Amino acid sequence: MAKILQIIPSLDQINGGVERGTLDIAKELIKVGFQSSLLSSGGEMAEKYKYRGVEHHELNIKKKGVFSYFILKKKIRKILNEIKPDIVHIRSRWPAFCFNKIVKQNRIPLVTTYHGTYSGTNFYPKKKYNSVMTEGDKVITISKFIDDHVRFNFPSTKSKLIQINRGIDTQYFDLNAVTEQKREFIIKTYFI
Repeated sequence: MAKILQIIPSLDQINGGVERGTLDIAKELIKVGFQSSLLSSGGEMAEKYKYRGVEHHELNIKKKGVFSYFILKKKIRKILNEIKPDIVHIRSRWPAFCFNKIVKQNRIPLVTTYHGTYSGTNFYPKKKYNSVMTEGDKVITISKFIDDHVRFNFPSTKSKLIQINRGIDTQYFDLNAVTEQKREFIIKTYFI
């Protein structure tokens, strides 16, 4: 049974698209017979998925900086040896910056997902930092817009790109399950 490790900084944002997508994929991997592991700094959403068979490994990968970088590099080697994943899927720039080379040194296939346009594509240091998301053996883009953006800004990556349009769990986001009272609350709260 293949083991997939997804890496994301945090699972704190209950309504975060990247976080929700990571957990939806983790859940589906279990359903189709894979072993599914997550590596993050933890958070409320991580706790909700443990009972579904998804392993969660906690490591503070939210904290950025030179000192954190060296600590994280050492710890990820140990975690990779413990988990022994068949594929690593990194979903954010900071973990990609810290871990891409280590994953490749361990000869583990690497997938990254390019989720947004990330600001600063004309400023060289920022563009270089953003480019870590194109270093996967395969790079998932979440929409035609993002796919076009990556092709334009990083033309050498075209052969690695796979466009997989972002979807939603229609059972969780069921419009019919929203009561009139809840709709009114949302309209008032968010000034819609």
